Amino acid sequence: MSDKAVVLERFIPVTIERLMDTLCQSNVLSEVQKKSFADFCIQYRKLYHAQTLPFYQTLTRDYIPFNPDVETIHNLDYSEIEKQTLQAELLEKISVLLNNANYEQLSLAKLKIALEELSPYGVKVSVDLDAFSEMLLFYRGRTIRYKQQRHWKSLFLKKKTHKVELYSRLFILLKLKSLNQQVQELASTKNMPINKAEKKLKSKLSDESVGDDKIYIKLFKDIPCSDLEMLFPNTKIKMRLFDKLKLGVTGGGGTVGGVFTIMSKLTVALDPIAMITAILGFLGLLWRQITKVFTQRTKYMAELAKNLYYYNLDNNLGALAHINNVAADSEAKETLLSYFFLLTQGEMTVAALDEKIETFIKTEYDLAIDFEVSDGLSKLKSLGLLIEKNDLISVVSLNQTVIILEALWQQCFDKHS
Repeated sequence: MSDKAVVLERFIPVTIERLMDTLCQSNVLSEVQKKSFADFCIQYRKLYHAQTLPFYQTLTRDYIPFNPDVETIHNLDYSEIEKQTLQAELLEKISVLLNNANYEQLSLAKLKIALEELSPYGVKVSVDLDAFSEMLLFYRGRTIRYKQQRHWKSLFLKKKTHKVELYSRLFILLKLKSLNQQVQELASTKNMPINKAEKKLKSKLSDESVGDDKIYIKLFKDIPCSDLEMLFPNTKIKMRLFDKLKLGVTGGGGTVGGVFTIMSKLTVALDPIAMITAILGFLGLLWRQITKVFTQRTKYMAELAKNLYYYNLDNNLGALAHINNVAADSEAKETLLSYFFLLTQGEMTVAALDEKIETFIKTEYDLAIDFEVSDGLSKLKSLGLLIEKNDLISVVSLNQTVIILEALWQQCFDKHS
């Protein structure tokens, strides 16, 4: 099995510690500069975490009323209108955080296309997207995995290589519509009485503990692009055409054959005991065919459970904390790389800086990325480290940088003390 990137992404798949070591040990720095640059890296990371802490604290506080896992007493009580406003602000903050972590949003149109694809695992499921009042899907990185699988065309004797496209990371946020809203929509769409629509929907609810006032967040890894259905809580399992044909041949054919056999026995012997024996035999045969259908469904459920068990990274508040850490490291990597090359190469254009960094990443780590140079430069500018002169950019010296960061750190400390 081998994986390879199929599209360039903004994310730099190198740990911040590894990148810092690489930059600090660069031969273009003198021994004194190496020590100063290492101090700059540490100081900048501390400052960035301190500056972004209020944003994360606000994010987690805003999530409390919607968190399905909350177990602590809090004094946050909101009216319905206030909760709607808070929810809109929360979703906007989460989108900003995901963008900082180099995630891309998966549009509803692309999602619907993916839902129509057949799962490479042989699992065919459908999902009712209309059941959700809020839905956000973001992904980071797309790769190709090659999987060996037997195929019916070769009578399952030979394995054939299949190409499976994956999302390296997938973030999903869901909020269910209220039961009353779903009932009204179903009654209107299907033109049925309210009580009938309510009865039909209640029969579909598998877990009454799932609340429509909660926001559910999941973070997954290595999810096949054609298997997005398995991430939703309201999936409905469908049988593939091949499986229907197989069950029709083995189940239906066997049942019909059994009927003819029993009828022939009944015509030969009308003895009551023989008749009861024949009927019981027929019922046993029929039950055996029915259980084959349920066995097949159980196999599908087991496959879904296994996939979710191994691919789930985090949930709800834990997922937000995970994304926040990734975002912090991503922003730091972009800033440190931008500063390093402007410091060591001198003034240059934005395009030249972007090219130098992408070439460095490719040469040093054999990784092709689409470096987001604008993010790194905006951070340097906000810190007062960037010098802009016409179309050329540069940075202040290391000595000046240390002084500026120390002053910013003191301001941040004073503000939170």
